Amino acid sequence: LKVHPESVESTLRTNGLQLPFFISGLSDQQLGEKVIIVCEKDVEAGKLIPYFEGLHPYSVPKQLYLVDTFERTSSGKIKRTETLKNAVYKQELNVEK
Repeated sequence: LKVHPESVESTLRTNGLQLPFFISGLSDQQLGEKVIIVCEKDVEAGKLIPYFEGLHPYSVPKQLYLVDTFERTSSGKIKRTETLKNAVYKQELNVEK
């Protein structure tokens, strides 16, 4: 099934999620692709659960990535691909420690 990140983001914002975040997809052996959430601030995954209300189960993010700051364009838009690469790299470093 196709998950539209903008639709998931809209639902999360409607449910009151105010911290900087975006939704994306990552390759997954079991699911083919999994929905993930990337947050700019340090947040516990459990605290995000109430915001997922109303999402179809396949649209609920399966993993949380945290970054100190999002990569942004000169106009302030989030560079999603660059930020996601940094988040994945950061998490891989943490796992290897």
